[in-house]
Amino acid sequence: MLGDLRPDPGAPFAGAVDDLRREVETGPRAQLPWLAQEALNLADMICWDALEQGDARGFSRCAHGAVALQEFASSANLLP
Repeated sequence: MLGDLRPDPGAPFAGAVDDLRREVETGPRAQLPWLAQEALNLADMICWDALEQGDARGFSRCAHGAVALQEFASSANLLP
């Protein structure tokens, strides 16, 4: 799901998505609630950046990814 949030290479936040994905894949399960919130915060920043750049396609892709991530995290009881 984090891969769906990744903006084009070289775009702001591309490295942050990769770093967060690595943390999710290798970190302890106890960190998942915190990482889920971080992913949602990052998705928000990526969506806003796409809007500011006038990138409708990037915003749409990010928004769909953010909704899927929110639904997953909520269903998995990772959010407060």
